[in-house]
Amino acid sequence: LRWFVAEVLPLILRESPGLRVYVAGGDVPESVLALASDNVVFLGQVPDLAGLFDSVRLSLAPLRYGAGFKGKVATSLENGVPVVGTTIAMEGTGLLPGDGVAVADDPEAFAREVVRLHRDEPAWTTLAATGQQRCCELFSPDVAQDVYRKLLADLGMPTPAG
Repeated sequence: LRWFVAEVLPLILRESPGLRVYVAGGDVPESVLALASDNVVFLGQVPDLAGLFDSVRLSLAPLRYGAGFKGKVATSLENGVPVVGTTIAMEGTGLLPGDGVAVADDPEAFAREVVRLHRDEPAWTTLAATGQQRCCELFSPDVAQDVYRKLLADLGMPTPAG
């Protein structure tokens, strides 16, 4: 978030001065809360994200480090909200650019994607629909069950019927 606010947000605000970024989540360090401004609004813990997803155009995942599957990406796509994120944010998802996500690692490209998807309704609509479809194809309970069955079979263990 520090990288995004320092490096990316000024580029976005140059093109879209009224844009606001909402940050959901608890246990935010004071040093991060200090980033709050008219354009960066901290919501704290949000018990039901559906209302938030209904009120935003994009989800941002400007992750600079981390490993494993990023649930925030799948949750956004499931709710019909495209994601602009870094390569690291997409690690472990199986998603490619255009699968409901735009991927950018440098500030200029990240800002360009955010501005583009705020302005280009057809591109946003396509990305939102594709994201929901890919979310179902990659992360549904049936897909997870097939993965578990294959893992068990590969280990020579009995697999449940179903």
